[in-house]
Amino acid sequence: MKKNILTGKTVAVALSLSMILGLTACGSSGAQTSKAGADASAPATAPAPAQTEESGARNIKIVGKSSEYPLEFIDDNGQWDGYEIEVLRLIDEALPQYSFEYVEGNDQTSNYTGVSTGKYQVVLSNAFYTEERAANFNLPANPSGASPLGLIQRTENADITSLEQAAQAGQIFSPSLAGDGLTYQLEEYNRQHPDQPLSFEYSDPNSLWTDAIAFVAEGRYDTTIFPATYYEQLVTAEDGSYHQYADKLSFKATIPCPTYFVIAKDETELSDAISEQLGKLREDGTLEKVAIKWYGFNPFELDAELDK
Repeated sequence: MKKNILTGKTVAVALSLSMILGLTACGSSGAQTSKAGADASAPATAPAPAQTEESGARNIKIVGKSSEYPLEFIDDNGQWDGYEIEVLRLIDEALPQYSFEYVEGNDQTSNYTGVSTGKYQVVLSNAFYTEERAANFNLPANPSGASPLGLIQRTENADITSLEQAAQAGQIFSPSLAGDGLTYQLEEYNRQHPDQPLSFEYSDPNSLWTDAIAFVAEGRYDTTIFPATYYEQLVTAEDGSYHQYADKLSFKATIPCPTYFVIAKDETELSDAISEQLGKLREDGTLEKVAIKWYGFNPFELDAELDK
């Protein structure tokens, strides 16, 4: 039976992509206007962006990282591209009152701070829902995409593919970062299943989420929760940083995780406008088509073929 990624926050989790290894993309840095082509603290009041002289549209600055393929990156021609960029261009075309400008940022903490202080209006980070993020920023009601998660298992435990099965088997998860989206998923499961919770502990190093690959493969822990796209890039791919463990590990995406554009707290009108267009793009199947183009599979359906 298909498991669809739902609109709304009932199945949402958060993932801080500042921990995700950057994948190199060629091209120069800079800003581009689309018409032509852990979280920060509570946000300050942001100044209104200036209007463009030609159209009178509000200039909306969107900050991203230039090497987050296939989400957002700068290509060989110096142009912004990727799943999130293509989705935003479609939204930009439908909103004549705004003009989207893409700016290369720094680390995710700095980018989020820039949105909190009014330097930018939107940050791209493939963000999942968390209560803290929802309190400090504006998350559109409709998600921008989907990023399936699964459990990394040693091959002898390949039949354990869900959180419920992991709990029933008494598996011990690799340590998790407090406040992180992967940790949020485990915490949310435990809130809903107090009689048979998952076993995990908290720790501090930001490298925990990638260290967990080796921890499971070497038998230090039983399992860990992980994004499907990055498992393929880090473990399955022959040039992946953890490919040496590929024969020892098993992975299957089974956990639906909507992703969101993160918008400045006082930009409710902008957030609502983006959300409305996201809803239309999801309803007419456009989001799925764009996702297949960039990911090679449909992340909105977890039984879709994951081979690229």
